[in-house]
Amino acid sequence: MNIEYMKSAKFVIENVFCVKPGEQVLIVADTNKLEFVDPFMAAAYAVGAEPISMVMSPRTQPGESLPESINAAIRSAQVVIGCVTYSIAAPLWENIKSDPPVETRGASISNITRGIMMGGGLWADPEEVMNVTEGVYAIATRATNWRVTTKAGTDLTAEIGECRIVERLPISEPRMGGVLPGCEVALDPVLGTAEGVFYSDGSCGVLTSERLGYGGVIKDPIKCIVKQGRIVEIEGGKEADAFREILEGIDDPCAYMISHLAIGCNPNCKMSGDYINDEKILAGVHIANSGTDGCPTANIDHCFQHPSLWLDGQQVIDDETFVGPMASLQPT
Repeated sequence: MNIEYMKSAKFVIENVFCVKPGEQVLIVADTNKLEFVDPFMAAAYAVGAEPISMVMSPRTQPGESLPESINAAIRSAQVVIGCVTYSIAAPLWENIKSDPPVETRGASISNITRGIMMGGGLWADPEEVMNVTEGVYAIATRATNWRVTTKAGTDLTAEIGECRIVERLPISEPRMGGVLPGCEVALDPVLGTAEGVFYSDGSCGVLTSERLGYGGVIKDPIKCIVKQGRIVEIEGGKEADAFREILEGIDDPCAYMISHLAIGCNPNCKMSGDYINDEKILAGVHIANSGTDGCPTANIDHCFQHPSLWLDGQQVIDDETFVGPMASLQPT
């Protein structure tokens, strides 16, 4: 067991999930991520819980269905932690909200890496993160449109259909779910209104190091042209080719739709190339395609370097720093 991972595992078990003695803690892993199972098992055992692990083959894309044996185990456990290559947040949530009601709470740590375990985002203070999250939400929920730009050339606009807090910390009550590290505030566009261009230049939710052959931030940014809410053209190098191939493999028009923009609220997260960490960077911005209702895959997130954001024409983020009405949320 990698002892270095114990700080994150212990914090997640004790302070994020607030695990109690006797609770069943299920660790769902795939064969790419076995090194991360034992620290969470040990941390759960240390508080008197009953840790259990189940291993599956890696999913091929975010949101792909799980084996029924794992679905059944999720519905029976009190706490579920996904140590996986691609996000299992969508099927986990389907199990959590199943009928009859279950007592499960859980989160997916998607594309979990050494960087995520050691980077600090997992052990950010839940109260501090939620203070930022609530502050961002209070301002964003009043907006009717957004515009995001980056130094790479992103300039994308949309009307806002819904504003929501994606997950809440701590994940301490039954039927709570999300992804870790937390948290973010999403501004879902009115479908069909997104227009412009974005450059996926930080990290992308489906472009793992296993697929690209390297780790860290994207080397050759992916240029995506958006018209009437959907990606109509993809340009770039091998990263763009891999992204295009994934969308073609989904074989559904909804995979090209812009599904949300989100603002990160975790002061411990820094750009790393691991999207599940990068999407939570304080005053960071990412957008997502796919994952709309009825789509056969979950959101595919694109995290930006050096983002700036306007809500109703008023700037609230300037190069990954809260400004204007959000300036008070920026740590001094």
